[in-house]
Amino acid sequence: MDAEALNRLLALNLETLIEEKGLNPSRLAKDANLNHTAVRDILGGKVKNPTYRTLVNIAEAAGVDIRRITVGPDYEATGRDSAEIVDLLLQLEPSERQFLLNAAKAQIAARGSHSKPTGEDPE
Repeated sequence: MDAEALNRLLALNLETLIEEKGLNPSRLAKDANLNHTAVRDILGGKVKNPTYRTLVNIAEAAGVDIRRITVGPDYEATGRDSAEIVDLLLQLEPSERQFLLNAAKAQIAARGSHSKPTGEDPE
């Protein structure tokens, strides 16, 4: 998942949270001690890579677990490892996040070209 896809996921998760709870984006931003347009800016894609602290403040103001915003409404059904990976990625700086994403892609590509059938021990 690249940075743009991650931002879209955050915006979608935030949008569904606001709808589910009947929240007002401006009020939610103020309750989270943010600028009154902060939530709308995330929803509209104006803010790229919101900080983890911003997301935590929004989650606390909405009365939800941070994973509700970072992973989505089904975060409890998502595997713990997957939810933890997304949550940890969001805590990194954008450049660190991109580095890890590139490393993961390279690892997958290398595995694909040198993979062995499952269950076979490496030599």
